[in-house]
Amino acid sequence: MNMVNRANAIGAFLAVCVGLGGSASGQEQLEPGIEIRGSVAAGEMAQFPVEAPAGYLLEGVVEQLDIDLTLGVFRPDGRVTNMSSGVSTGAQRFQIETTEDGIHRIAIRPNSYSGGSFVIRLDRREPLATEPERLAAQLLAAYDRPDSPGVAVAVFQNGETLFSAAYGMANLTYGIPFTTSTRTNIESSSKQFTAFAIMLLEKQGKIDLDDDVRDHVAELPDFGEKVTVRHLLTHTSGYREIANLLRMAGRRIDIGDHIDRNEVIEVVQRQPEL
Repeated sequence: MNMVNRANAIGAFLAVCVGLGGSASGQEQLEPGIEIRGSVAAGEMAQFPVEAPAGYLLEGVVEQLDIDLTLGVFRPDGRVTNMSSGVSTGAQRFQIETTEDGIHRIAIRPNSYSGGSFVIRLDRREPLATEPERLAAQLLAAYDRPDSPGVAVAVFQNGETLFSAAYGMANLTYGIPFTTSTRTNIESSSKQFTAFAIMLLEKQGKIDLDDDVRDHVAELPDFGEKVTVRHLLTHTSGYREIANLLRMAGRRIDIGDHIDRNEVIEVVQRQPEL
């Protein structure tokens, strides 16, 4: 389904949920470990209530048998807490950390003009852990499986590792599990940490946001206009976007090619102007 159709499907889903049209089917209470097989027609919505107090974790899965669906999770007051159109086939997972007592609803609506069948299952309804290590394991338990892409988590403070753990798989094709030493391309996640580190240096008086970047990276060319550290942090430097330029040259960052500092600088050096 393309982005426009997905947006329309989600809009229609919301319209039903706020009572603007359509009808709802399915009101069977979800209980942990019990699978419910159901179906929903085009223009309808299936709802499954789950009762839970505040401070609980609700986690489960909907198997799309012959349907492409949008999945929504609603709090007792009717607010949407999670909505996803996810993958068009197979499993869609849902997870909510409850903030109030009452009946929460898992709602399902087809994304197309035809309905279909599904199986829904609640895997967890349990109090949220209070210890950080147990909470991390609990929140990531849905992905800590041999058939799920995984993740590594680490917490550092004052140069010391306070906690680290890995969950799920690093490579599904070859059955390689994630470990805390698995090398991973974190892509744009690095931006927030780089910006935070720069702001720490600025706070320590070791860098000024209005410094010319060439004061710190002398290899960068002079384009006749001052490019500052602030420009880099706010993506307003005028330097060309690196990843797609390298991809056009045959480098594949998306599948694991290592791009070092010199290669990035060379791309900027070849740029004729800002």
